[in-house]
Amino acid sequence: MVTLILISHGGLAQSMLDTVELLMGHQEDCYALGLDPGEPACALATRCRPLLRRSGAVVLTDLLLGSPTNVVFPLLAEGSQLVTGMNLGMVVEALWARKASDDPREIAISLVRQGRAQITLGGVPTL
Repeated sequence: MVTLILISHGGLAQSMLDTVELLMGHQEDCYALGLDPGEPACALATRCRPLLRRSGAVVLTDLLLGSPTNVVFPLLAEGSQLVTGMNLGMVVEALWARKASDDPREIAISLVRQGRAQITLGGVPTL
């Protein structure tokens, strides 16, 4: 099973994991880390490094050019995938997708599609 790692500013990643576990039950090999207020980015890097050394992980971060993404990118193991702009629909999709595929790239592509599909104007799909 592909490892799923959620990384964000503050407690967002942990809240996302808590919420999907409320919906889908406990998730194995799924981790959440956050950059705490006032914490230097290098401290997040230290906490993330052991998880990011896993080849074939899918990592979701909250903001494209945010500190968590900037910390994660250079630490990614070969074969792992980084997807930014994490939303709850993407996390749910990641948990379903990793049951059907062992390919982190395939999963990452499905997350980008699902993430975009979750964004609507007044509940009307924009696809």
